[in-house]
Amino acid sequence: MKVLGEVLKPGGIILLCAIDRRVGSEKAKAAGPPYSLSESHVRELFEHLPWVKAIHVLREKDLMLDEGSRWRNGGLEEVAEVVFVIEKK
Repeated sequence: MKVLGEVLKPGGIILLCAIDRRVGSEKAKAAGPPYSLSESHVRELFEHLPWVKAIHVLREKDLMLDEGSRWRNGGLEEVAEVVFVIEKK
């Protein structure tokens, strides 16, 4: 994380696209790849860093899990794609 702060110019942004496995069995939510990354986990990872100005959710999209999809068959009921903007001071 320190390296990100060093290479990013002041006022720069990082776009972080994450999959959030929200509802399902604990085993299914912990499986991967892609591994689940919730908003609270992103904030836990970045908010305390001295170079981070703000973290915003830019977009959130529920991924419709069709019957028979590999994720639904794996025990998931709700999955979202979330795009975060992480701003540098």
